[in-house]
Amino acid sequence: FLLALNQDEWQTGLKALGVDSLSKLKKALSDLEKEVEKPSNYEDFYTYAFRYCLTEEKQKSVDIESICELLNLVLGVQFRPQIDSLIEYLKVQNDYKVINSDQWINFLRFCKEVNLLEMHKFANFIFPFAAITQYDKVSFHLHWKSVLAARMKKN
Repeated sequence: FLLALNQDEWQTGLKALGVDSLSKLKKALSDLEKEVEKPSNYEDFYTYAFRYCLTEEKQKSVDIESICELLNLVLGVQFRPQIDSLIEYLKVQNDYKVINSDQWINFLRFCKEVNLLEMHKFANFIFPFAAITQYDKVSFHLHWKSVLAARMKKN
């Protein structure tokens, strides 16, 4: 996954931020990061990240490989255990070749609502949205992974 800006976009962005030196760029990036991390702005940023990957006019979905990279970039720091498990699942499953915007939004909800350190609660988690089968499969995959890991520790 690669972010590409042409020179005009880069210069326009720097000008809009009031950046004309490396020190001002560092400060502007730090300020932007703080702004994005605010809960009121984070979902907008998260949605924008997906839409940015839609490079063709009528494109409505993004391939799994790109989604895995995007999940790492956008959610990896904040939700590392969930993202690692979700990416692991996405890489081994065979049902989905692409992810649409509704599924993408539900990944954020998944990360916010599921604490993978409390797997006993996760095994009974009911996903209250349209893509239930996908998340049931994630739940099943992660539940049995934790059960097997626990059994291996006993041996």
